[in-house]
Amino acid sequence: EGRDLLMGAMERGDLRTARAADLGYLASSVGEDQLAMASFDRARANGELAASAAVDAGYTAKRQFENRKAIDYLAYAFDRGIAADSRFDQQRLFDMRREAADLLRVWGINASLSYGKVGAAPNPFSNVIPTSRYTGQLGTEFYYRPETFGNRNGATFELFGRLFQTLYEQNGGPTGASTTQGMVGARWKPFSNHNLVLEIDRLLQALIRRATARWNHN
Repeated sequence: EGRDLLMGAMERGDLRTARAADLGYLASSVGEDQLAMASFDRARANGELAASAAVDAGYTAKRQFENRKAIDYLAYAFDRGIAADSRFDQQRLFDMRREAADLLRVWGINASLSYGKVGAAPNPFSNVIPTSRYTGQLGTEFYYRPETFGNRNGATFELFGRLFQTLYEQNGGPTGASTTQGMVGARWKPFSNHNLVLEIDRLLQALIRRATARWNHN
């Protein structure tokens, strides 16, 4: 209903004297992001864009998958003193900086160190108690997120490579380079607001073991 009212007012010319920044805010609030983006761009070109309106412009650009423009508008907001605006507390300012950093991200690395008990789950129909042991494992992942389509308003696509290695085995089992497992693949998070991730990958354990054995032999 709000969108219909806005577009009707635009067609009648009722808003021809409205400030571009105000029109951008109105259009953004009813989901007319293309009109909002054009209005914010015009307001900035005319020197009429306030810091708080630049924040709205940044998130509008993000929804339009224009990540570079989104980052530029958020940087503009900070340059214009958004941190001094009492309507923006420290948590919100931190979220904005993190948002800009995530939009810029193309390469990344994740690492994990785990320690715990592994083994077969107990079988309620058997009197045999499965063996289990404590192990420690190091995992590292490198990923690449294509700049042009890797982040579309929170829907992401990434290529990755992973390495896992056992550092400790309670029963004296293999550790070190001989336990290294590798994996390459791709993952896709198709929805911005839902944490559903689809992944396809390939285990490279045998290849890595042959490479490790050749390295040790040399």
